Amino acid sequence: MKKAKGRISGEKKIRGKMQLPKCDLCRQMVQLKDGVLSICFNEILEVEHIRKRWEEDHPDLILHVRDFLTYPDQADWKWQHSKCDVDSSYQIEAARLDNIEKVLHWTFHLMGKNWFQFTDWRKAILRLYPGIYGDL
Repeated sequence: MKKAKGRISGEKKIRGKMQLPKCDLCRQMVQLKDGVLSICFNEILEVEHIRKRWEEDHPDLILHVRDFLTYPDQADWKWQHSKCDVDSSYQIEAARLDNIEKVLHWTFHLMGKNWFQFTDWRKAILRLYPGIYGDL
């Protein structure tokens, strides 16, 4: 195969364009320079505790949809102005997520955290890059 400049031939470049949502607290527009994506460790611990209890109540293979539908939600990342963020334990500045390569970097970094599995990172990224699936 012919090699394209900087890419393998046939490989698609993901062009997801970042869209800045409104602040989850004040509901005002957030600019890249003063936005943060944050999460509260207390919420993560609560999700972990609820999930552990759920798994104790469902030790066997899940055979009923009703049981699967009761599986606990994940902790949500919050999109906020840095000044509105009062209770987060972990923050990522918006400018550090302003392109897909940076998002990929953060994804790999966060995968090494023992609490990452209890968060809804996918939902957070889809809020910032709602058109990304169209590029895949």
